[in-house]
Amino acid sequence: MPTLRYHGTRQQLVDALNHLVAALAGHEHDHTGAAAQLTKVMARACLLKVQDAYKKKSEGGTDEMGIKWHPLAPATLLLRRTGGGANRLRQRHKQHGKESAARRALIKEHAKRLARVVKGVDAASLRTARFILERKRKLGQISDSQYKSKSKLLGNLPAANEAHIYKTLLEKDKETLRAASFATILRDTGRLYRSFTPSPAATEQIMTFGPGWFEVGSSVPYLGYHQGAGHRRQKKGGGPRLPRRQILPDAGQIPESWYEAMQAAAADELAQPEFWRLLLGNKVS
Repeated sequence: MPTLRYHGTRQQLVDALNHLVAALAGHEHDHTGAAAQLTKVMARACLLKVQDAYKKKSEGGTDEMGIKWHPLAPATLLLRRTGGGANRLRQRHKQHGKESAARRALIKEHAKRLARVVKGVDAASLRTARFILERKRKLGQISDSQYKSKSKLLGNLPAANEAHIYKTLLEKDKETLRAASFATILRDTGRLYRSFTPSPAATEQIMTFGPGWFEVGSSVPYLGYHQGAGHRRQKKGGGPRLPRRQILPDAGQIPESWYEAMQAAAADELAQPEFWRLLLGNKVS
């Protein structure tokens, strides 16, 4: 482990450490930048926990806040990006047994929801998928090739109770439907998920900090639709059109394990010689 030699007095060291604590609390100006560096590594650790929790929930699991997301609606599943073809589908089936119980349960639930559409039992979801597809095209949110592919698939599905229709579908359509059941939640394009990556490359990431505080999050515009706890438009048959899928903790909801991760990150930073050079300057070598 690298070592440092301190050249100052005992009182100078005590003063520097007291200043660090005061600067971290926002009570003194951080003239060395050491408090900002320590705050930054704790913010990064917090952002990592947010992304880890996101990944777990997207795969059907329950995070450390006790939050579990609703499975995807049938209309959403029908419009998911399911590229990769037959080879990718075979890989997914091969990996299925290695997945967590929560992930397997999510796949099973998605397959069940899609089966109802294929059999014509859930014609309402098919109509919703067609409506959303046309709206995406109108708003320029989908390419011409994607529109043609999805439009053809939706056009081949039954509008009434015709269970036999599945047998007449093209094998390509069957592969698309089977692949859709493997969809993860809120990770279709990966844009929102990537925005929580603690990296400079994550352009839509929010990680700001100052004396005594830091803030992490995402600037992706539609985060608020999923995060917000306010009133939601209801379906005619009851239930929200878009269920809340919380990503960031509410006030007072940060799990103890997140604090422990931030403390561990701070401890690792304190073990770095560069940190002490930043704090003590030419008094160390």
